[in-house]
Amino acid sequence: MELKNPVTLPRHFLPLYKTVTFFMICAQALFFYATLGNSTNIVSSNLCDNNVKQYSGYIEIAPDNNMFFWFFESRNNPKESPLTLWLNGGPGCSSLEGVLEEVGPCKAIKNGSEIINNVYSWNEISNMLFVDQPIGVGLSYGSRVVNTTEQATEDLYVFLQMFFTRFPEYAALDFHIFGESYTGHYAPSIAKKIVELNNLTQNNTKINLKSVGLGNGWIDPEIQFISDVYFAKYNSYQPLLNTTLIREMGSIFHKCQDMIKKSKSVRDLKDATDQCFQVVTILDDFGVDSFDIRPNATRPNSDYAHFVNNSEVLESIGAGSFIGREFADCIAADTKVYYDFYEAGDIILTYKPHVEYLLENNVRIMLYHGDADYICNWFGGLDVANQLVWKGQTEFNAALVKHWKVDDEWAGQIRSFGQLWFVKVYRSGHEVTFYQPKNSLDLFKRWIDNDPTQCRGMIDVE
Repeated sequence: MELKNPVTLPRHFLPLYKTVTFFMICAQALFFYATLGNSTNIVSSNLCDNNVKQYSGYIEIAPDNNMFFWFFESRNNPKESPLTLWLNGGPGCSSLEGVLEEVGPCKAIKNGSEIINNVYSWNEISNMLFVDQPIGVGLSYGSRVVNTTEQATEDLYVFLQMFFTRFPEYAALDFHIFGESYTGHYAPSIAKKIVELNNLTQNNTKINLKSVGLGNGWIDPEIQFISDVYFAKYNSYQPLLNTTLIREMGSIFHKCQDMIKKSKSVRDLKDATDQCFQVVTILDDFGVDSFDIRPNATRPNSDYAHFVNNSEVLESIGAGSFIGREFADCIAADTKVYYDFYEAGDIILTYKPHVEYLLENNVRIMLYHGDADYICNWFGGLDVANQLVWKGQTEFNAALVKHWKVDDEWAGQIRSFGQLWFVKVYRSGHEVTFYQPKNSLDLFKRWIDNDPTQCRGMIDVE
């Protein structure tokens, strides 16, 4: 199936963002600077990858608010390699899933009783920083209740400033932000904050932000929800519902869209979210896995959570203070943090303007989508890419699509122009790096290299 724009919608801009003035930003920067003296608890273990330098543990971003991280140097030339921040989504999913199931140096197996080397780890070419955020996710804990992306962004920026103060040797490296799912909110928000404060303040560490990569990212609900209707009928695998139910989904969406447009309060946003997610519920009622629609498809399991819940593991990675608490996998974690964000109306907000801001400020953007994911499907991802308003919009929409090959096997399709790539990844559900680890690493290498000849080994779609 050729990568084409499945639907074009008129765009309504939802102005629900707080205006950030120059003086507010400067005041925030002074606050960040003042917090850098807070205590940290960091260890260097040989767990997961004993051939590279690594650090893990807690940075106390504010009194009684502790953010957990795990950092691994690159396996090859770490001083010249970039630094990539990896964030899992949810909201409510620990980035330890990224370490132990996806792009980290090892993988948990056998119900968490063992770990094995990951030959497709992204630290083959990049220093990797995994952070559990916001507070309340994974091993990060504290008194603070965070229920919006804006709040999470403030805390994550403080964390990054403190991390680079503690490890200044990594501060000058090229910096990339990657993640999946709800990172479509998180990453554009923290990236925009970095650009703003890099430009406006002198008291903080300048972060050398180069790019943002969003895997099956949840960026703009109004655009992406309608894609559920079309994907149910026209996906690459099989029709998921009959014509009657697809019409019902369309009716639900149009009411959903109208409610988003008219939202003026948190209650309105929450009500719109309730309406919009009825589209997903229809599919769930028919026993279709909305994260991977293929029959008999596998999903990431809880091996990593069982591994982390071992007290010896917690001690070895600097998380001994977490002992006595229960580390939850992504599904269980949703019951608290997810619903806090849900009730606050955060899930229905758009971060498309943030992505546009980044493109206009010369930050490269890659949107990559597994072709079997329904919940954040590639139809909606491509619609978002095509509707991004930036100086290269016309050229991107007219760009030739390239077939992408890895080891003589078709891996997907890429459309690119300037700073923007859209990638459709074959044979992959929601977590592309889990389903296609080798191909994901190949894609990441192409992206990091940013070679003008990046289309070598590809052919035009006819």
